[in-house]
Amino acid sequence: MRNLKNNLIDIIFLSSLGLLLLLIIIPWPFPQIEEKSSQELFVKRVEFTDRDKSGGDMSLAQCAFLFGVRPPKPSGSTRLSTPLKTVDTGPQKVSWLKYIGLIAEPDGEKKYYFKDTRASRVIKLSLGQTAQGWTLSEISASHFSLKNEGKTFLVEK
Repeated sequence: MRNLKNNLIDIIFLSSLGLLLLLIIIPWPFPQIEEKSSQELFVKRVEFTDRDKSGGDMSLAQCAFLFGVRPPKPSGSTRLSTPLKTVDTGPQKVSWLKYIGLIAEPDGEKKYYFKDTRASRVIKLSLGQTAQGWTLSEISASHFSLKNEGKTFLVEK
């Protein structure tokens, strides 16, 4: 009985090995890759035939459709009366944003380092530069002015 089990395992193993060798040895036909002709445009032109000819604001549903989202049917007007804007609420003093220090690069550019204690990350900025969503907009004698998502934050030196 033990010999029968060993022989059965050997037969299965050898037959699967033989099948794999056949798959490697026999040349199988593969479909040819389509090549772009020299007259064909790289980017195809898309015509929008059903677009709104009134020239008004796009509805929220039309914007969502551009990104492949089909929102539920609204019950009422969906036109945006005013475009959405981020409003600067004025400078806010924050304690979770700390000034760490300054490093002057060999080319004379100054890099200011700030620590965002909420996200536990260090932000490296030059004056007027944007990095990680933060912009260093102003440097005064007592504080730095940083902008993020339409809000202005004051960081003490």
